Amino acid sequence: MRLILGAVILAFSANANAFFWNKEDLGLKEETIQFWQPSTNENFQIPERPYDIWHYERNMLGSGLNFFSRNIPTYDKKGTLFASWTPTSNSTSPTIIIVHGGHGVTPGELQAGMWFKKNLNANVLILDSFWSRGIFQNHETTNQHGVDMRVLDVLAARKWLESQPLVNQNFVYVYGGSQGGWTALRLMTDDPFIKQSVGNKIRAAFSLYPFCREAPKFGGKHSTHVNTNLSSEPWHAPNLGPYFGKVYVFTGGRDEPTDPNQCNQSVFTQATEWHHYPEGTHSWDLANRGTNPPVDGECARAKNPLLRFQMCRNDKITYDVLGRIKGIIEKDVNNR
Repeated sequence: MRLILGAVILAFSANANAFFWNKEDLGLKEETIQFWQPSTNENFQIPERPYDIWHYERNMLGSGLNFFSRNIPTYDKKGTLFASWTPTSNSTSPTIIIVHGGHGVTPGELQAGMWFKKNLNANVLILDSFWSRGIFQNHETTNQHGVDMRVLDVLAARKWLESQPLVNQNFVYVYGGSQGGWTALRLMTDDPFIKQSVGNKIRAAFSLYPFCREAPKFGGKHSTHVNTNLSSEPWHAPNLGPYFGKVYVFTGGRDEPTDPNQCNQSVFTQATEWHHYPEGTHSWDLANRGTNPPVDGECARAKNPLLRFQMCRNDKITYDVLGRIKGIIEKDVNNR
């Protein structure tokens, strides 16, 4: 394991379904799959303004990526997930599955998809987990819409990719920040069900400013940033690591909601690489002008009502992270 200066993020809170707080055995396995598959809302339509901060149609048109549609069957095959799927015509291209954070799909995911398409000629799949179920965000984080649901959604997307004729099945990657970064970490955790399900189908996972808090039974620490009205123990914050596959983690030293110092350091040290950027806030890759070029150095406050944390766009960190990821993927593809 190499420690390199890098970055990762996420926002969190507590569970509204207090009935489940004392459940001890809700880990991800065959008998709990239905619990971790909240029903989709097949009648839900993506509104023009999912948030007041961005305009869906205008940003999608500006991105050069395909619009979201319900094209991916859920893991339990009882519903469908929204996704934006923009393939190339090159059978040697890598495929990037982009998973969103706790605020749902934002222009940040679109910016990442645009970059991977332009700089890696990648097939880009931006996967939605929230609109598909008729919700916009999951500020409570450690509930039924949390990480194990998100892992099953990624597995569903990976299964769907097997039906795409031009996808090179050897070079599929997962990329996410905040709760998406949490998903990336959990996806590669050496958990029996996850390991068997993922196998060698995901080449590597890239986790940016991730939520990395674990329940105390896994040695987790309590966060000083959690709203004082919430419980200090999340009801489902499962173990992260050790990892059975390649994991690249990027964290920020000024990350308020997911300060890496509040997490087990083994979450990072057991990764393939850990890059820490002391000056990085949460969401240092903030798309503060939608799909137009962002403004470097501009700061904003998150829309999370539980914690209005600061986010500052940092081009230096953003492009260092993306450049490292590009180098990793190109090395894989060129050495195939």
